[in-house]
This record gives sequence, structure tokens and C-alpha cells, in this order.
Amino acid sequence: MDYSQFLSAVSAAREENLIRFTGHFAEKKPSVIMISGGMPNPNYFPFKTASFTIEDGTTIEIGEALMKRALQYSTTEGIPELLSWLKDLQMSLHNPPTAKYSPDQGQMEICITTGSQDGLSKVFDMLVNPGDNVLLEDPSYSGTLSALKPLGCNIIKVPTDKHGIIPEALKEILSRWRPEDAKKQNNNLPKFLYTVPNGSNPAGTSLTADCKKKIYQILTSELLHKWGQKGLLEHADRVMEFYRTQRDGMLAAADKWLKGLAEWYVPTAGIFLWIKIKGISDTYQMIMENALERGVSLVPGQSFSFDSSAPTPYFRASYSFASPDQMDQAFQKLAELIKETV
Repeated sequence: MDYSQFLSAVSAAREENLIRFTGHFAEKKPSVIMISGGMPNPNYFPFKTASFTIEDGTTIEIGEALMKRALQYSTTEGIPELLSWLKDLQMSLHNPPTAKYSPDQGQMEICITTGSQDGLSKVFDMLVNPGDNVLLEDPSYSGTLSALKPLGCNIIKVPTDKHGIIPEALKEILSRWRPEDAKKQNNNLPKFLYTVPNGSNPAGTSLTADCKKKIYQILTSELLHKWGQKGLLEHADRVMEFYRTQRDGMLAAADKWLKGLAEWYVPTAGIFLWIKIKGISDTYQMIMENALERGVSLVPGQSFSFDSSAPTPYFRASYSFASPDQMDQAFQKLAELIKETV
């Protein structure tokens, strides 16, 4: 089924994120030198290990390697191992038929969000245009109302009783439209029905995003009190010195291999070098195809332009993750590629 007809104008206008694409490609090819991503270096994360005691008295230990992964950026969908576990759970409990569909048929996928409010906001943003009709059980979760109201949609309340939505009431509301209306443009059919069939809120309970945020502020507060102002500033100095050294390593590699082929400014903040290649009006194919084939992952300048279809001679390189030796190798390969292309 083609679900694009249900997307909001905002969601339909979104384009593929080239940074995510290069990241996924690099994950599949460990030999690729990764200087495209914007990930901070995990060696300078303040939390190193953690131990959690669960209700039966046993503990879960998170070692340093796993903690680095836990605090680092992950894929948009979520941590792969957790996604796989959740998919297995869905298959075990529900065995949804869509799990066996092909992607173009609407294959089931799972995306992990930071809580119910975050998930609702993403779904509503994806589906709702101003003026759309939305069916909403009454009463409904306050977070749902807060997310829907600013979108400018027309909320049509569906009465409920002790069992939830009243089927007869829903049928009466839907009778305002005829089946043939679906074939017409601007038919104003309801975009979707929002209902929680099991343990609905306010009838049931739910942990809100605000509660989750309070837990995360607790963690930060404990760390800052442990460090004190002196400890915080010392940590910041260590991090700054590391990235300054990394930056200088990339600048040295650029000066060694790209002088005369490209131009750049010395960055005074961040973890990126913004480079303009001379004699090439558009770097997209060279970065997204040729450089990747040679084992170098970069981000083309289109990722940072409002008009992503416009040609640009720029690309971005990150000095956060790669070692100085890897940066040197990457820019050597890039220099060879530029000379062949110009």
C-alpha cells in the first residue's frame, strides 16, 4: 500500500538525510575511514560505568565499552539490538501479518522514541495538515491534546463509556461522509482516529515525558555536584584540549594533501572542517560515490543547504573520531580523487 497519500505537507517535503546515509554505509563497511559523522569522541564522556539493582536484588553492570555506545548517537530507529529484541517480542505475542510484507507493501518496522509524548508528536507531525479532520476519543490524554491543538486541525470528539469508544457514536459521526468521497480531492475525510483501546488515559496510567526528563536532570545534577565547579571546568579543559589536538591533526593532513586543491578556514569551535574544492562545482557524486568506493566517508555540502538540489563545491569532514593517521590516509585518497576529477 502507498502510504504517501496520508503524509502531511511538511512530512512529504522532507528529503533523505545524507549524513545518516553515509553513517549507515560506513557501519556496513568497517574499512571505511569515518570522517563524515558528527559524533563526539566517546573517550571523553564523563560517565564510564554504571550498576543497576533490580527488584529481585540482582544487578546489571554496564561496562566502559557499552557505556560509550549508550551515550553515543545511535541510528534514528534506535539501538539495533533493542529493536531486534522488540521485533521478536511482537512476533511472539502478536505475529502481525505485516511483518512478512515487503517494504513497498508496508512492512512492519519499529522505531524507539523517548516516551509517549515524543512518539505522539512525531506521528501527528507526519500526518496532520492545518484544517484536517481528526477523530479523537473523549476524554483523551492531555498530552495528545497538547500535541494536536497547535497543528490547526479540526478535532471531532467521539463519545466514550466504561468500555471506551461507543461504536454507535463512531458510526453516526462517520456517516457524514460517503465511501465515494474518498475518490475526490479535498474530500475532508477524517485523517485518522486516535484511541487507546487498552488502559486508556485518563482511565489508565502512563509515565509522561516530563517525568522522564526529571529523572535525566537528577543524573546531571549528581554528576555536577560530584565534580563541583572546579571539576566541571577541568573536564571541559580536557575535552577542549583533545578536540584542539584533533583539529590540528586534520589541518595538518589538509595542508599536506589538499593545499592548492581546496581551501578552508581554521575552525574556532565545533568538530568539523568545512572545505571548498577548487575546480569542481558540485561535490555530490565525488563524495557520495567515488570517495566511499575508496573507503572515505564525508558529507557533501548539499546536506547543509536549504536548496539541497543546488550544486556546491563544499563538503564537511569531522575530526572527532578518526585518528591523525586515519585523517592523513583519508585526505591522501581524497587528493588523488580530486586530481582525477578536475
